[in-house]
Amino acid sequence: MQVDLISGAAILLIVFLFTLWAFQFQQRRGRFPPGPRPWLFLGNLLQKDIFPLYKTYSKVRQSLIWLLS
Repeated sequence: MQVDLISGAAILLIVFLFTLWAFQFQQRRGRFPPGPRPWLFLGNLLQKDIFPLYKTYSKVRQSLIWLLS
């Protein structure tokens, strides 16, 4: 019985801390100008023209500036 109580309290604490973190993250985000909402772990990768990759990398390669020879 005591293990169930401790497990429940731990889960409740984790949910509370996650909710608090998400609320604070949203408030910090409010200071920036509006823009696309980033995806978790992917950022705005899906909004870029990245497929096919060889075309994208050839564009980057053409605009690359070599600082060292």
